[in-house]
Amino acid sequence: MADKQIAELRTSLDRLHFDWWPLPLPVRATLRRRVGTALWATLHVVAVAFLVDTGLVYLAGAVLSGNLSPGPFAVVAFIVWAAFLSFVAGATREAFVWTRRCIVVMHCAETIKACAEAHRAGGSRRTEELRTVSASLRIVEECVQRAYLLRGTVPRKFPRRGELRRHAGQVVAKLRAAESQLDSGEPGDALEELAGHMATIAEQYAAGHVGALLPAASLTGLSPVRDRELLRVGVSVVVVAGVPVAVSLLHLPELAAATMVSAAGVLTLLTVFKQRWHHYLPVAEFFKPGP
Repeated sequence: MADKQIAELRTSLDRLHFDWWPLPLPVRATLRRRVGTALWATLHVVAVAFLVDTGLVYLAGAVLSGNLSPGPFAVVAFIVWAAFLSFVAGATREAFVWTRRCIVVMHCAETIKACAEAHRAGGSRRTEELRTVSASLRIVEECVQRAYLLRGTVPRKFPRRGELRRHAGQVVAKLRAAESQLDSGEPGDALEELAGHMATIAEQYAAGHVGALLPAASLTGLSPVRDRELLRVGVSVVVVAGVPVAVSLLHLPELAAATMVSAAGVLTLLTVFKQRWHHYLPVAEFFKPGP
């Protein structure tokens, strides 16, 4: 699997006239590491999710039933199940951390592949492929904004975090400037430029240079793009949580109220996150009414 991804990346780079650029060892090692840890990382996420759900269900059941002191069997079953999930989560945590660290390189490789597909496409198919490139770039932008957090090489109270955020914002601004050239009559040059940026970001990130994802000279004069992800999540949580309260004041039938709440939740995510709305469906599910 890893060899296939590396071969596809090499082919994409060659197609975009980067045959002169040798694929760095850290990039290849990162792609191999992610393939080796992806399954265990998924198991970690599932274990943590089940652990949280178990605690919430246990607590909700105790509160709703009015029995805050359940029988010994229920307590023992809860402790055993929670202990098992905690063990699985702990045993797979390192794989999860490594998978998160590899995600920037992975998405850069996917964007390079999308650029290569758009470069060789023609007619209406090129339009579709260019949309794929733009969608892939949005994901890369999110990763770049959090590169210094994902890489795990920067201490939590590092005094230069502000500079790292500024650099990440400038890198995103550079990517958007290059993307704007896709609307030109011949977007081939813009696709090659974007692929070059992706290759550089992947190489620098894999080497741990989160403060130099692109050369400083190429970022001169660019205003950094601010990361508003947390603000968007906060707004969506407030709106999604407030909708059920507002709907309850209308005294609608239960089915109509549930439909309106679900529709309002999805509409909120569509408005705030646009094409990435489905990534944030758990926000709406968390406030879903009913048992």
